[in-house]
Amino acid sequence: MRIERTIRAIVVAGLIGFAGGVRADAHQDYVLNCMGCHLVDGAGKPPAIPRLADRVGYYLTVPQGRAYLAQVPGAANSLLTDAELAAVLNWLVAEYAGASMPASFEPYGAAEVTKYRSSRPADIDALRHALHKELAQRYPDYGAR
Repeated sequence: MRIERTIRAIVVAGLIGFAGGVRADAHQDYVLNCMGCHLVDGAGKPPAIPRLADRVGYYLTVPQGRAYLAQVPGAANSLLTDAELAAVLNWLVAEYAGASMPASFEPYGAAEVTKYRSSRPADIDALRHALHKELAQRYPDYGAR
């Protein structure tokens, strides 16, 4: 049932977003580029696919975390322009950060995303594991959800 809803949402978003050449908005871009792994509610598929809901804001508080969000393969390799990816990241943070949202959050911009996409780490999985370890140490509730 959940898979059917996900597929239906992707198809509908695709039809809405691309019918007649109409540009999709950031939410629709999330649906088309991110939801397949992170799911409609941002729950992900831990441990392989990180949970976004109530956690994504923590990434913005650690060195390399902000860049990491733009460098994960699904984001960095997407067909989205840098401006579109910045919009998706800003939507994603606003939608899913919840209590993890840092008060100092500054929205992503296209130039910043360009910089992050052009300087991706050689081993994104190693970076992900290092970030998870740091976040779990810094935020006790990070690993509990």
